[in-house]
Amino acid sequence: MPSVSPSTLPPSFGSLSAIALVTLLSPGWLPIDVVDASDTRPVQFDLHPVVAAHTVDPNDASVVQIQLKVSSIVPSIHDRPMDQWTLRLIPRNDRLVVRDYSPQTSGASHLDGSIDVKVTEEDSESFGLASVVSYGPASADAGVDNINKTIESRSFRELPQLRAITAAGTIRHGRGVYYQLRHDRQQILEGEKCFTVTYQVPNDWQAGLFDVFIEAKRQTRPFGRFETVERTVAAQHFTVAAYRPDNQVAKEWAYDLFHAEAELRNATTQWQQMRNQSGGFPAMLQSLASTMDHLANASDGARHHDRDQWLEGLLQADVDPYTNPAVRRLPVDLRVLAIAYCDKRDELSAIETQPVDTPSSQAERLVSNRTDGASDRGN
Repeated sequence: MPSVSPSTLPPSFGSLSAIALVTLLSPGWLPIDVVDASDTRPVQFDLHPVVAAHTVDPNDASVVQIQLKVSSIVPSIHDRPMDQWTLRLIPRNDRLVVRDYSPQTSGASHLDGSIDVKVTEEDSESFGLASVVSYGPASADAGVDNINKTIESRSFRELPQLRAITAAGTIRHGRGVYYQLRHDRQQILEGEKCFTVTYQVPNDWQAGLFDVFIEAKRQTRPFGRFETVERTVAAQHFTVAAYRPDNQVAKEWAYDLFHAEAELRNATTQWQQMRNQSGGFPAMLQSLASTMDHLANASDGARHHDRDQWLEGLLQADVDPYTNPAVRRLPVDLRVLAIAYCDKRDELSAIETQPVDTPSSQAERLVSNRTDGASDRGN
């Protein structure tokens, strides 16, 4: 147990609380989850946060299709750090409904081809008659044996047992899609995977945000236990902005939001690194003390999004940057970036009110302009 002098403890801590706190911070008392959290992630995922929502039918602007290209990165190709990973795509607009998705649920088997099964039935009948005569030095015997055998052979082919390697379906009452990929001899989980989703959207839809949650799991056997358990080895959240390719305003908004999120994430990472490097053991105690005091007096919503969880809550639109206590305690420059990101995200409501500029509407506008021009010349 490390020794701490009373002069290094914060003034708000009494002797009993300080002793209890130092005991909890000793390496032997760290929980297992805390130790595992310090390890580097064996799996990382990446995808482009800006995608184009292409119109499936040029004459129907209410059906669009988006494509996600997700890459899974592992430290070494010789290791298998995960057995399966799951992707969930959820739109933030409740008016979007899933029409179709790809890839669909598929299965495979480790056996190549079908299985031949042969069934043989055998009927056998035997009849024997024996007679032995013995008199003096002379002896004789006789026997009769009759055997009837019938063999019937039937052969048929049996399909091998399949195992689902890709499972897909809808979630959130048909508004979201999930994909679950499993490791198999015919499928690897590393590298790039392509997912396509077709949505039924309102006619005034120009752009929108989607939440993408990816979670990778691995089968492990804890020490001293016989059964295997699933352990989450990676969990990431992405915010994807989709836009109509023929709307330049929506396209610029999507890319501006992407750059605002990237700038906010980079600034948050630098601030966390500076805070960790500049803080020693007494500073860590003071930070932990202020956190415990704040959590004791905070509401449940503030507890959930306190400290480092404010970023994920901000990206998921669950945190208000003006009222959240964790955001209000950030440095001024970092808080300005957080507010700028939220302001750019809220511009979506203004973009959706613009009319859709489709080829059919362009043709109608061209005909209308020609008609108006002809009437003007006639007058």
